[in-house]
Amino acid sequence: MADEKINRRDFIKKGVVIGFGITGLGVLNACGANAGDLKSKKITSVSTMKNNEIMNFTYKNEKGILVKFNDKFYAYKNKCTHKGGPVDKFSNNEIVCKWHDAKFEPATGKHLSGPGQGMLEKINIKIKDGAVWLA
Repeated sequence: MADEKINRRDFIKKGVVIGFGITGLGVLNACGANAGDLKSKKITSVSTMKNNEIMNFTYKNEKGILVKFNDKFYAYKNKCTHKGGPVDKFSNNEIVCKWHDAKFEPATGKHLSGPGQGMLEKINIKIKDGAVWLA
């Protein structure tokens, strides 16, 4: 192995570049991003879900639900507007909170009845190449 000498200027340059790289990765990690989050993530194939069905998935370290309703797909955070309970039950054409029976409209996430108010938090999705993807 040959001895390579490095001068002080090159040593400092390399140290600064490495330092910025490590800092950048730390910032992305603190924001909840990793290399896999920087690209769109496939949730499922379109043909996998039946109409009027809910499927759970994970999005940026949070739980989400994918709803197929009237042959269209919608995605929301799996968190009720009342006490944060899971809303991954589908009954009588409504999304239902398992904790206190709050009900939400599948196409909009709008609160319909029971405890809570407002709307479920939407997660953006897209349909591409026969699959549902995070947008």
